[in-house]
Amino acid sequence: MNLCDIVQGLKGLKPTLLMIMVKIAFACANVLYKLAVNDGMNLRIVVAYRFIFATLFIAPLAFILERLIHLSFIYHSLHQIYILYNVNINTIVTPLIETKKRMINILFVNWVHAGRRGQS
Repeated sequence: MNLCDIVQGLKGLKPTLLMIMVKIAFACANVLYKLAVNDGMNLRIVVAYRFIFATLFIAPLAFILERLIHLSFIYHSLHQIYILYNVNINTIVTPLIETKKRMINILFVNWVHAGRRGQS
């Protein structure tokens, strides 16, 4: 059995080994929480520390990983904006603006007529 066979065998066991490591980490955390609470530490403080440490651990990972995902998203969005600009988006927006102007005009005329009816 050489080193390459061992590495190939470990690649197949990677999900299982990671799950075992996660279970061990959860068990250690629960034991530490229990020891801290039994020592007299306030439960709110334990929860606050838990959130602080979780944020300090996850924030750099999220920042790095999400940045890689958002770079492609930003490129895709800018590409769509460029295409819409070249298609002349004004042909879509102009009728909507005209419709809005007509609606405001109708509401204003109705408001004026309602006011005149109230004065008489």
